[in-house]
Amino acid sequence: MEIKQANIVFLATSLIRGGDKVDFYQFAPNLLREGNRRFFFSLFKVEGKLEIEGKNVFSLGWGSWLDYPRAIYRLAKFIRNEDIHLVHSFSRCSNIVNYLAVKLSGRQVKTVMTVISQLSKPSEVEPSVGWKIWTVLERKVYPKSDLLLCNSVGAAEDAVKIYGCKTEKVKVVKNFVQIEKIRQRIPGPQVEGMQESGFYFLAAGRFVKAKGFDCLLKAYTLIKEKINSNLVIAGDGPLLPEMKKLAGQLGISDKVFFLGWVDDVIPLHAKAVAFVAPSRYEGLPYSILEALAAGTPVITTRSTSWVNEFEANGACIAVPVGDVAALSTAMLKVSSDENLRKRLSDNAKRIILEFSKENVLAERDSLLRKVLI
Repeated sequence: MEIKQANIVFLATSLIRGGDKVDFYQFAPNLLREGNRRFFFSLFKVEGKLEIEGKNVFSLGWGSWLDYPRAIYRLAKFIRNEDIHLVHSFSRCSNIVNYLAVKLSGRQVKTVMTVISQLSKPSEVEPSVGWKIWTVLERKVYPKSDLLLCNSVGAAEDAVKIYGCKTEKVKVVKNFVQIEKIRQRIPGPQVEGMQESGFYFLAAGRFVKAKGFDCLLKAYTLIKEKINSNLVIAGDGPLLPEMKKLAGQLGISDKVFFLGWVDDVIPLHAKAVAFVAPSRYEGLPYSILEALAAGTPVITTRSTSWVNEFEANGACIAVPVGDVAALSTAMLKVSSDENLRKRLSDNAKRIILEFSKENVLAERDSLLRKVLI
């Protein structure tokens, strides 16, 4: 099929915040631009009116498990009525809806799904009933995708070894960051309450177990008397109250700034001694890519296979997942060694060029075209 004849649906789980939102807004408007018609959908309910390039973002009205059948039916009906040829989804919830809606539509539609973290890790870290259900669904759905885009080698290996996907249908892809725009935003408006602060370690993310902020707080406690830097954490989530309580128990409440949700974290890099990513598992987090683009020294756990590449190129210091002592040692080392910070910064600015918008979009667009042709 010629691309200019194709009708395409791009499906996100949520456009409220998080990596799924970033992925969708980064990629959906820029892929298969010559397609006949392109439609943008959110699985979650959308508040108000959202547009991408002047086109409405449609909501499938999902709010809970009970809404799944209706969401699947709505998308299936749309696929039939609009003669859709490809559905591209961007995370696990939308991947499941993608497959089931296409199947219900009864049409021969190509499916492209996206995996943003290692498939084996979430259930290990958060062994809830919900995660187990998702795992069962993923095992059935992912091998039937026409193309499975994984943003780490670890996720791709899991897809083949654990879920039984065919190697030729699994591709490792990068996320992109707009390097120059990030660097231009660093001297921008500072976050309220941080204007008079000194230098600090910076972390950002959703307060859930997977992000490992408990390990970060414990690591910081071990070196608080040896450094002059505070700790700043941007983000919200269900474990935020628990982490504030832990900071109090550790005696570091006066040294730790919990900023809550921050619309633009980039200006916080202006005074960051280092960006610390203590996650238990990841795919390819935008927070690390943004830190590399900003030239901020990165300290991270080996939570994703990408860390191996960054470390090999001298662009970060990596420590084992959950190793509080190693994390604190790395933080102390970076804070006390100006030459090390400069080397990490210079190497980061070099390796991040591989994640430029032009290179990443060209790669993904080529993969989608091969699915349609």
